[in-house]
Amino acid sequence: MKSCIFYILRYVPNLSSPQQSRNIGVFLHCPQARFLDCAFTNDFRDVLRLDPQANLEFLGELQLHFEQEIGQNELRLAAYIDELGSYSNLVQI
Repeated sequence: MKSCIFYILRYVPNLSSPQQSRNIGVFLHCPQARFLDCAFTNDFRDVLRLDPQANLEFLGELQLHFEQEIGQNELRLAAYIDELGSYSNLVQI
């Protein structure tokens, strides 16, 4: 049995109120299998309730962006995951 780690991607529009965030995606990493993948919501109603000014085009493109980056970093997944921790202020892992 292989163990996996998951990481939640959150939308945080106001850094001074991090408790006001919405989960918008998840990463699943299995180090033994050298596997990393992601899945994101396409329903941003909760995000819009939290932040009516949210850039939905940006949020909608995140899954494709991360899928491409995972493909480009498949030989260094652990290092790539470490880099994700400092991805953005608006979108946090």
